[in-house]
Amino acid sequence: MRLTRKQRELLDCVSRLLRDNGHYPTLREIADCMGIRSVSTVHEHIKKLNEKGIDVFSASSRNFPELKTVSIPLFGYVTAGEPVTVYEFEENVEVPASIVTTPMKTYALKIRGDSMIEEHICDGDIVIVEKRDVAYNGDIVIALIDGHETTIKRYRKRGKKVELIPANSEMKPMVFDEDRVRIQGVVIGVVRKY
Repeated sequence: MRLTRKQRELLDCVSRLLRDNGHYPTLREIADCMGIRSVSTVHEHIKKLNEKGIDVFSASSRNFPELKTVSIPLFGYVTAGEPVTVYEFEENVEVPASIVTTPMKTYALKIRGDSMIEEHICDGDIVIVEKRDVAYNGDIVIALIDGHETTIKRYRKRGKKVELIPANSEMKPMVFDEDRVRIQGVVIGVVRKY
């Protein structure tokens, strides 16, 4: 669910005030917490949240701190199969904030293919990637091969060779000289929409 920064801030304030005071806050208390003067602005935010199906003052909304998300860029597709050129596009996706420790170094890619299905990374999933140029044996990585083809695989380095291992028993690992492979990032999460 896509919430604006102010809507998330309002939910955080209500949660904090409820926890600290033991009762739901007034509109004035919410406005003060958010650092805004107008109670009508708070009311407008609450109205917009209601339109999104979030009743700020219902008993069931006590779990809304779980709604915290962070917006990260979705840069394009990566294949879970044979390496191919990535066709980049840029938009943002909302992902759970609990997964993302460094938002400025985190991005998302959409999966095409089935080479990672035994790791529960399926065609159409979105992987959350922490930008790094170093990986450790066992990491699931986004690897750039020969400067223009990208794939997602489990990483293993053996001497001067890099092995990119699929998580699909019907496929074989790919082995490259280490100078042909550049690590673009390490997968830290998967988002699946049904």
